[in-house]
Amino acid sequence: MDDLIEFYRARLDEAEQIAQQATAGLWVWSREYVTPPGYHHRTVGPLEPGDAVHIAAWNPDHVLADIAAKRAILDEYSWEAGETRAIRHLVQPFAGHPDFRDEWRLPE
Repeated sequence: MDDLIEFYRARLDEAEQIAQQATAGLWVWSREYVTPPGYHHRTVGPLEPGDAVHIAAWNPDHVLADIAAKRAILDEYSWEAGETRAIRHLVQPFAGHPDFRDEWRLPE
C-alpha cells in the first residue's frame, strides 16, 4: 500500500515541477492561439481550437491547485490495506510509467 501511495506522490511531484516551470497565471485562448499571462502577442499556435482550449484550461495555476487537492485527500485518510481502490483509480493514467506495477491495474 505504501508503495502505491509513494508512486502516486512521486507523479504529483513531477507534475508540480513541470507546472512551476511554466508561466504562472491564467492562460487565455483565442481561436487557435494560446497566450500566457503577461504577454500581449500570440505565443503558441496556430493550434487546433480544441488543443488551444485544452492548453489554456490546464494552465499552471489550475494544475497546482489540482495537485494540492489530491495531496490533501492522500493526507486526510489512513488508507488501510483494503481501501486502495480509490488510489488505484488515480494512478491509472500512469500505467505506462516504468515504475507502475501490474498489481495496481484495475480489472476491466
